[in-house]
Amino acid sequence: MKLFVKSMSTLLAVLMMLGTFTMLSVFTASAADDKTNEKEEEVVEKTAETINYTTEVFNNPEEAIAWMVPYLENDNFIMYFNEYTGAFAVKNKKTGQTQFSNPYDVASSKGSVKTKNEILSQIFVKYSDNTTNNTSTLSSYADAALNGQVQVKRIKGGVRVEYIIGNEATRKLVPRLITEKRYLDKLIAPLEEAIGGEHNFVRFKAFYERQDPNSTSSKAAREAMIARYPITGRIDPSTGTNYVVYNLDTTASSVDINFLEELIKGYTTYSFDDLDADHDETGYEAENELSPVFKLALEYTLNNDGFTVRQPTNGLRYNTTLYTIENLEILPYMGAGNSYNKGYTFYPDGSGALFRFEELSGKSTFTASRMIYGNDFAYHSITGKYQKALRMPVFGIQSEDTYFTYTVTQTVKNEEGDDEVKEIPQRISATVIHTIEEVEAMLQEKVKDKEIDSYSEIELVTESNGFFAVIEEGESLCQLATYHAGSLSDYHTIKTSFNPRPKDSYDLGDSISVSGSQTQTVVSDRKYTGNLKIHYVMLSDDTLAEESGYKESGNYYQADYIGMAKAYSNYLSTKEILTRLTKDDVTNDIPLYIESFGMIEVTEQIMSFPVTVDKPLTTFTDIGTMYDELSTEGVKNINFRLTGFANGGMYAVVPTKIKWEKAVGGKDGMLELLEKAQGVNEGEGNLALYPEFELLYVIRTKAFDGLRLKRDVIRTIDNRYASRKEYSATYQTWISYFELALSPAYIDRFYTKLLGAYEEYLEYGALGLSLSSMGTDLNTDFDEDEPYNREDSKGFIKDALDVLSSKEGLAGIMADGGNAYTYQYVDHLLNVALDSSRFMKASNSIPFIGMVLHGYVQFTGTPINMEGDTNYAMLKAIENG
Repeated sequence: MKLFVKSMSTLLAVLMMLGTFTMLSVFTASAADDKTNEKEEEVVEKTAETINYTTEVFNNPEEAIAWMVPYLENDNFIMYFNEYTGAFAVKNKKTGQTQFSNPYDVASSKGSVKTKNEILSQIFVKYSDNTTNNTSTLSSYADAALNGQVQVKRIKGGVRVEYIIGNEATRKLVPRLITEKRYLDKLIAPLEEAIGGEHNFVRFKAFYERQDPNSTSSKAAREAMIARYPITGRIDPSTGTNYVVYNLDTTASSVDINFLEELIKGYTTYSFDDLDADHDETGYEAENELSPVFKLALEYTLNNDGFTVRQPTNGLRYNTTLYTIENLEILPYMGAGNSYNKGYTFYPDGSGALFRFEELSGKSTFTASRMIYGNDFAYHSITGKYQKALRMPVFGIQSEDTYFTYTVTQTVKNEEGDDEVKEIPQRISATVIHTIEEVEAMLQEKVKDKEIDSYSEIELVTESNGFFAVIEEGESLCQLATYHAGSLSDYHTIKTSFNPRPKDSYDLGDSISVSGSQTQTVVSDRKYTGNLKIHYVMLSDDTLAEESGYKESGNYYQADYIGMAKAYSNYLSTKEILTRLTKDDVTNDIPLYIESFGMIEVTEQIMSFPVTVDKPLTTFTDIGTMYDELSTEGVKNINFRLTGFANGGMYAVVPTKIKWEKAVGGKDGMLELLEKAQGVNEGEGNLALYPEFELLYVIRTKAFDGLRLKRDVIRTIDNRYASRKEYSATYQTWISYFELALSPAYIDRFYTKLLGAYEEYLEYGALGLSLSSMGTDLNTDFDEDEPYNREDSKGFIKDALDVLSSKEGLAGIMADGGNAYTYQYVDHLLNVALDSSRFMKASNSIPFIGMVLHGYVQFTGTPINMEGDTNYAMLKAIENG
């Protein structure tokens, strides 16, 4: 389809809106005459830029789309953009259903102007002032669109929406430091041509001082110049000599700067983009521009099942000297549900949870918020009570959109000037007009005013709609929240909040002697420069999809959590992250997982002296006996996790080698058990052994174990060693048992040696690896010399799992929990959440994880003999497949 040019968008909008009888074409202004008090009407054409979106009522999606321009199209969808606000709509060409980046019915909803400005925004920037530590939030609608600082551009394969968030007008278009070539070409040349002999031109040049290290004979003066302007110490490739720059006189007053800006704006094409480019090139950081201004962009591409949005963080520009970004919220109101419709937000809490609109509407504001992939133990404080972790970087919203539909009859003049009666189908969203009685009263008024002749019976139509989203990049830096506005507004949504530059606070009293409590906040030197990327899958009404043929397209997903689970399974399969299990992967029996504990050190009295001895809790012989007894009862597919059988037992050292504990049978006991397993596996059973090795934490060190604390242990923001924390039900807080957290950047030294030690045992084909914490934990490293963020740590862990899972002869990898990035590497997941956190305001706990992983990964929940209610646990196990 040929895309409409911008000049046609207003005409298209007017034509579409006339068909729905919405008053679009005029604003009415009153002018009172002192003598006659007569009013005159002034006709002003509306445009997308002049509309007040907090008050302009759109009765249905079509009326809102009429003020947008189609930018992208494929076989299934059209993507429209509002070139003034940056808002967009994605319309399914087959079903006719539409999803909006911001609710189209915001003008008819409750809420203050400030609240509506937020609802109309695609980006929130929360930042702190480095001088005061005060935090503030800017939104793209109030602080960019209303200032005319949004640009929609076509890029290869997509659309780029650029935002300048903040009042850029307070910035002065005057370069403080600029290279000589740019100074002469961009400023002096056009000024000389326009005003070259005038006093103002001479005065302009007087404010800039030339800094040329090539003409400075004094070595000390040259070094001082380079120290002040580091760019002068670099070679200019165009001249082969050191860069020459011009700097603005530091004594220039605000009046002087206004004078310079007036000349630049009046006689040159120099822009703020040029200003930023020059300051980036010369390394100048503005210190006197106090107004916060953030430049960033969102890039969109259209897919067969929806669309993808990308925020390149390396293009995020702001004054880092004065401000620190706390977080970025991207599309916080995408597909938001309205309280007048039924529906729910899907939140990946544990196995999955639903928060229904009808149960939370009109009540107090409710937010459930957590980091994706669980807690980060490099931070000093872990907030919140015990809750299930978010193992999958996904979310979604389902809504039962309701419309009043009817047909109006209207007499109009045709081209010949004769009266012609037309029947025009109409629909109004129930979020705009809430009852049939209100719609009928409106239509009766139109009949009375002779706007229409008559109308048909009014019917209420419901369409299931929604979306499912996968955070593809930067997800480990995301705080995901299900937000229900309650009395503040009518909307229910899911918000993604990203922090590209981690920071933490600590009490100085804990590390040095100070009076009272003094908190210090430090920002990591390591910032994330990759993409923040979210893929949205459009869900469809089943009936509309059936009638339109979209159901057979291969991209159809029903608008409920079952459709969301199917969408995610297909997404992971397409990306080859999940591979469907085959008969070679499983036996006919459901697998049983048993975790057995090996050796523990205890204190015993020997001849009245306390002596530390190694006590076996389970031996290799016991493992064989357990298998024999269970197989006699018909349970023949058993996987044993062997915890505490090597390298020090239950409190093991880092696994740079393998020493099977003598108390549990030693090396001979392991070899004997492996021979038994080999015989079982050649028959009708399955006996697999998965010794547990810890690569991310260490609780015990030993001489010559290969561990160097200074290099290998993660640091907190105040340079202390970080340790794992567990939630204590007794103290109802997170406490440490002094398990030091290891940096994933250096674990390759451990697992490489571990694989070497494994070689002699792999010929039996029954030995795997259990790496429980690698499936659940992800930590930042605030080390001053070598900092890493969670995305870095995720990359190191994926590299480790890739190497380990590719080892020939290894029976497989076993892990706990199952953060989504581990799926393509693990064969067995234990302690998978089969239930949600059971929030009091959550409506349902759903088996989302089970629906996604079933048939792809062998997984199980928590041990049945550790459950408080075994019947409930069994039902949850069945529910999750």
